[in-house]
Amino acid sequence: TERKFRSAAKEFDIAEKHIGKMAGFYQQIGDGYLQMNDWRKGVANLRKEAEVNPNPHVYLTIGMVFIQNKMMGKAMIPLKKASELAPMHPIIHFHLGGAYYSMQEYEKSAEAYETAKVYMRDPKMMGQIQQGLVKLYRDHLKRPEKIEEMKAAYEKSIGSKGTITVVSGLPRSGTSMMMQMLVKGGLVAFTDGKREADENNKKGYYEHEAVKRLAREKQFLQNVGDRVVKIISHLIMHLPHVYRYKIVFMDREIEEVMYSQHKMLGRLGKERGKDKENSLRLLQPFKESRQKAIMWCKNNEKFVDLLLIPYQEAISNPLEQAKKVNEFLGNTLDVNAMASVVDASLYRERAESIETK
Repeated sequence: TERKFRSAAKEFDIAEKHIGKMAGFYQQIGDGYLQMNDWRKGVANLRKEAEVNPNPHVYLTIGMVFIQNKMMGKAMIPLKKASELAPMHPIIHFHLGGAYYSMQEYEKSAEAYETAKVYMRDPKMMGQIQQGLVKLYRDHLKRPEKIEEMKAAYEKSIGSKGTITVVSGLPRSGTSMMMQMLVKGGLVAFTDGKREADENNKKGYYEHEAVKRLAREKQFLQNVGDRVVKIISHLIMHLPHVYRYKIVFMDREIEEVMYSQHKMLGRLGKERGKDKENSLRLLQPFKESRQKAIMWCKNNEKFVDLLLIPYQEAISNPLEQAKKVNEFLGNTLDVNAMASVVDASLYRERAESIETK
C-alpha cells in the first residue's frame, strides 16, 4: 500500500503542475502521508492546503499531529488559528485547553476548557472537560469557588430535561413482555418497528435501533417524551443525568436467561445455538452485567428510580406485578389489561428444569 501511495503521490506532483492549486488537493496528499506515518510530509502538505483553503479542519489536523508528537508549542499556532475560524467548535477548544495545560499556561487552559464546555454536546468529552477544569481550579489556580459553582450547576442540571420511562434487564429476561404490558396498559412504546415478531418473541420486541448507540449517541432521548423505551441492562449506565428515569428492571434467574438465549440462537439457526456449553460460558459476564446495572441505578438515586420485577412472579401472578408497576409509574395504567398480556405457556426455560435438559 505504501508503494501504491508513493506512486500516487508522484502522479499528484505531475497533476499539480497542470491543475494548479485547488481546495482539497493538498489535503488528500497530506492525509495519505499521515496514514503512512510520515507526519512531516503530511503536515507540509496540509500547510499548503491551508494556504489555498484556510479551513478549521485542516488547522485542527495539523495541531493534532503536533500534539501526538509531543510538540505542544508547535501545536498552539494551528489550534489557535482553527479556533479563530471556528470559535464555537468545542473539539478545537478542548484540544487547545489540553495544549495550554501541557505548557503550564493554566489560565488559558481553563479559558479554553470553559469555552469548550459551552458548546460541547458529547457527554463523554464533557466529562473529560469537567475533570480538566476541576484539576485546574483545585491544583493550579486555587479557586475552590469555581469547583463549587460547577457542583451547583451539575445539581441544577439533574433531571432538567424531564422524566423518561425505561424497561430494562438482561436479554431474554422478559423485557419485551413488560413492554407489551405497558403498551396494553396505556403507554406508547418508543420503537421503530424494524425488529419484527418471530418464533422467539411472538408478540414483538418493541425495540429502537437508536438505543444500541446510546454509549456514544444520546440525542434520540429528546424524542422519547412520554413514551416507554426498552434499554438493555449493559447500556443503562450510559444514560445522562440531565433526565430523570423510572426504570422497570426485569429480573430473571441467570441460568434461565442463558438457557433461553441458547435456545433462541438455536431457533435462529446460529452456530452458537448448537453449543450449549459455549452459551453457558457467558453465565458470569451476565451476572456481572446485572449487578453493575442494578448498582449503577442505586448509586444514582438522585435521577434514577428503580423497580425490580422478578420474571417468575410476573408469570405466576401478573396482576400483582402489574399493580406494582402501575403504582411505581403514577397509577395511570389499566392493570387488568396489563395482566392479560402474560402468556404462561411461553415460560419455556424454567430454572428447576434446566439441569435436566
